[in-house]
Amino acid sequence: MGNAKIQGNLWNSSARDWSELQEPLQRPLWDSIYNAINLSEGSNFLDAGCGGGGACLLAKQRRVKITGIEAAPGMLKCAQEQVPDGKFTLGDIQQIILSSLLGFFALRTPCSATV
Repeated sequence: MGNAKIQGNLWNSSARDWSELQEPLQRPLWDSIYNAINLSEGSNFLDAGCGGGGACLLAKQRRVKITGIEAAPGMLKCAQEQVPDGKFTLGDIQQIILSSLLGFFALRTPCSATV
């Protein structure tokens, strides 16, 4: 079983709890990052491991184009609910082809687990 399958299964069972209770605590960190990189209107934003979409929602407030990849279907559903006009894909971030990332101004990978 690949890492995305394992992580998807682990995170899927409590997706709503994570999205509603834990992700809001990360907003000050994400906002600081977005300020530091000058994330601004019209930028392309890829959230690799987007979880429940909290970081995407905050980025969307800056009028950026949102793309998210997530291994857990429940998390992906939360992200789609938070940013309905975002482009979200169920997938494995370890399988992203580097050339497909060209054109993205901001790339966010999971950092909350290391904070």
